[in-house]
Amino acid sequence: MKYKIVGLLFVGAISGAISARAEMTVLMATQLTESEMPILGAGYVPKKFSHVDLNLGYDASTKKFSLGLRTADGVQYTGSSAIAYVPSTQRTLVPESSAWSFLGVLGATFWSFPSSEDSSTTKKALFLGWAGYGVGSGIFEGAGIGSYDIWVHSIENLTSLGNGDFFGYGTSGGAPVFYLSSAVGYANKTSLAVGGHGHMNMALTGIGLYRIQFKASGRLVATGETVESDPMPIYFGVESWQLPVPTGYDTWKLSQFSTEQAGNPLISGPSADPDEDGATNLQEYAFGENPLAAGTVGRPTIQMVTLNGAEYLGIRFQRRTDDATLTYEVQSTENLATEPWPALGTVLGAPANAGVGLEWVNFRAPKSISESDRQFLRVQLRQTPGA
Repeated sequence: MKYKIVGLLFVGAISGAISARAEMTVLMATQLTESEMPILGAGYVPKKFSHVDLNLGYDASTKKFSLGLRTADGVQYTGSSAIAYVPSTQRTLVPESSAWSFLGVLGATFWSFPSSEDSSTTKKALFLGWAGYGVGSGIFEGAGIGSYDIWVHSIENLTSLGNGDFFGYGTSGGAPVFYLSSAVGYANKTSLAVGGHGHMNMALTGIGLYRIQFKASGRLVATGETVESDPMPIYFGVESWQLPVPTGYDTWKLSQFSTEQAGNPLISGPSADPDEDGATNLQEYAFGENPLAAGTVGRPTIQMVTLNGAEYLGIRFQRRTDDATLTYEVQSTENLATEPWPALGTVLGAPANAGVGLEWVNFRAPKSISESDRQFLRVQLRQTPGA
């Protein structure tokens, strides 16, 4: 088939915070006029392409799924290395019928990927489909050479937190038939054919840069086992969105994790613990540790210190000097049943350099051991975004 529909992708290294440090390729639609193009900064290389599919792959040896964006000429971009651009020409008004209220109030704007080639041409939109070209025949049960299920696992608007939902749907008698949805209360699982290709209407309800994590599953012919994927990210950029310059935790994350890992919050998110050493990634970052190697090098360590002949309970740890969003409060108490603990930790001496952006610090309890033989110290870590 000859495809004449073209759209736009941004290609490059993507993570929880989008990094513009690596060169990113912009795949540009020929239909878009100059005024309809996004404003691109340095480091972006434009290219043109036609029809694009969200294409699923499966590695039978590892039982792992993958999802990416595949262009009409067979080039596949990983889900974490491309952004499907949604221009203002894809703006659509919510219809009068109450059946469409999931897209917003009457007359509100949403952004649609039509399921038909002609409508996509009119909207200067990607003719965006779904495909399973990367899944071998006879691996999964189902009609024909097999099928698999796919659904929305999570949605994030990285530039406008909490704004927007994603829907995949068809129509019947003028009403929507739901296939995929990031919103609660709507169908959110659809079965697709192995090796097949198809289209559904897809909609986003707000401006911004989205990371939508999809999951897939299939039942193996050989064993009857159902295998399920990890979350697989696909990025959508709706109209005007600013690439955030990674700072603090996001910069550290890009330096510690691979591109694929940085795009998966279950591995690189602040609350994740990929090395299973009991410290979250945020704690590893704050105390200058390696999130992929178990250890306690920079974490708070209890020690005994002597000052003017008196012994004190002390605590030593690394802290960041280059991130104003982090607060380290050394707290002390004589009674574990009392909360909150007062911030009575007393600094000992001057901080010692621990490398770029890090320093070693020592604190002691407010009373000596001779004054109180029951004392406890801890460090409370807080992060205040935007501080």
